[in-house]
Amino acid sequence: IEIVRLAQLAGARRSGAWKATEWVPSLVLGSACKNGTGCLPLLNGRVTWLDVDSAAEAVVDAVALDAAGASAEGARFLHIAHPNPVPWTTLMSAFAAHLGGLSVVSYGEWLAKLEELSSAHEVTSISTAAESGKEGVNPALRLLEFFKARGQLHLTAAANDSNDEAMSMLEPIGMPRLALTAHTLDALPSLHALAVAGAQLGKEDVEKWKSWWER
Repeated sequence: IEIVRLAQLAGARRSGAWKATEWVPSLVLGSACKNGTGCLPLLNGRVTWLDVDSAAEAVVDAVALDAAGASAEGARFLHIAHPNPVPWTTLMSAFAAHLGGLSVVSYGEWLAKLEELSSAHEVTSISTAAESGKEGVNPALRLLEFFKARGQLHLTAAANDSNDEAMSMLEPIGMPRLALTAHTLDALPSLHALAVAGAQLGKEDVEKWKSWWER
């Protein structure tokens, strides 16, 4: 194995530790803060986010597999992602409930509200948002261009592919989906255990993440 590709990493299994400046925390906090959008974005599709502990265990499994010369058919790439994807709507609904009952609206509506905030705070770029340091500036504004570009990619794929072929290659917000093969699950005990247990991200994870971001 030459390259191990990881899906989006989520917060730690027990503590929920997740750097608040990453795109997922920024999106959530930017929706709920005092000068936030007041809503969360709705997107179709499922996410394969994997907590950092499970990801680390899977990488250790992969190293052991490679050291033992057990990589099937000389595989050069190995994808590590959550074996039990969860709908984006499930996580956004959980966040909405834990954030005082925020509404969940279309991605376009959410993005429009964020752009309005950008104009109100005179934040015109990632650098000005990051350097402003102004109290009350929405943390999602630092990644405004990212949200615009990735969201457009997702929406374009959804609009142009009626049989969902293009969407099957993307996760919500236009992030590429890593194909998790049956061989990978068989070869990596930690991921196999997750798959067999039927474990999925849900309300408890959302609570842990939120608590960590509010520290």
